Order: sequence, then structure tokens, then C-alpha cells
Amino acid sequence: DISKLSSIEEALYRMLVPRLEADAIDPRSLTYYDKKLVTKDLARTAELKAKFRARAEEDPRLDTAIKRGRLFEAIVADQIEQSNWFGESATHRTASEFDDYVNHVDGIVEFEDEGTQTHLALAVDVTKSTQHIEEKLNDIRHSILSGKLTEVRYFTSHTQEGSLKNVPRVIVGASQHTIEHVAQLIFTFEATRKSAGAQNIS
Repeated sequence: DISKLSSIEEALYRMLVPRLEADAIDPRSLTYYDKKLVTKDLARTAELKAKFRARAEEDPRLDTAIKRGRLFEAIVADQIEQSNWFGESATHRTASEFDDYVNHVDGIVEFEDEGTQTHLALAVDVTKSTQHIEEKLNDIRHSILSGKLTEVRYFTSHTQEGSLKNVPRVIVGASQHTIEHVAQLIFTFEATRKSAGAQNIS
């Protein structure tokens, strides 16, 4: 069963998700891409987003699951930057809505080492069951066997701008219980840090 977000999860959602959304790649701001392609992709994204939103409005449990998933995305993105979950050379960009809805990529991790860059596509998932994760892993397995890895249509960083081809994709998953526990830890840490900062100012 999917429980409603706890008060801690709600508070952390309000803290982290706006940062995640502000970091999302906006195809309209990029100069590399043909404007007609961008317009076409934005229209397709809006259509898929509307269908997804309609489903969520009909099912409160789905709406809660989406919100918890978004919180988990924000936690992963935040901790990649703040706690080096993927190493010190890793930086995170939130994928464009097009890549989210069409290519099933939530974020892109860029690794920079001695002037060279490599990338990893993230699919962040709140696990509902072992079977659910196995299905996603099988999708990745089939793409590897077919020689076709993930495409990220829209990408930009301080080093480059343009589509990414044949990007390895990994699933970052956690159970509802784990997310609640991690949210509690991060919220407590943030509150303690803010309190210490206020004391230093005074």
C-alpha cells in the first residue's frame, strides 16, 4: 500500500524539489538545436504530460507515488552534489521533460577526469516490488544486447551542449520505507545546519 507523504517528506519536498525543477534542462534555452525540432518535441512532451496528469488526478494513490518519486529524484540529485554519492568528479543535471517522458531519463551525471567527460543516465525509481525492478533491468539488458543504449536528446553543461548517444543507464531505486528514513536524516541535517548558521550570525 502507498501511504501519504509524512510531514517530514512534505517539508523536504518543499525544500528540494523546487531546486530540482530549476536545474532541469530547458530545450528552449539551448542554441545547438533546430527550433522546429524543439517545438515538435515540446508539443509531444505537453501531450504526454497531460495524459500522465489526468491519470494521477483519477487515482490519488498514483498522485502520491509520483510525488514521492519526485522527492526521491530530488534527494538523489542533492546528495550527488552535496555528499558525492557518485564520487567527487560527478555533477548532476536534471533531464529535460522531453527526456523524462520520452527517454525515461530523470537525470544525467557527468564525470570529468583530466579534461575528459563521460555520462551516465539515471532512472530514479521508488520500488513497488522486486518484479517491478526486474522488468526495468530487463529493459536495460535488452537495450545492451541490441547494441542500443540510452539517448539523451537535450543536454548542456559547462563543457558541452548537444545530444548524448549510447549513454549507459542505471536504475537508482529505494523502497518507500527507505525514502522516509533518508528524508528524516536529511531534514534533520538541514535543520541542524540552518540552526548552527543562525547562531553563528548572532
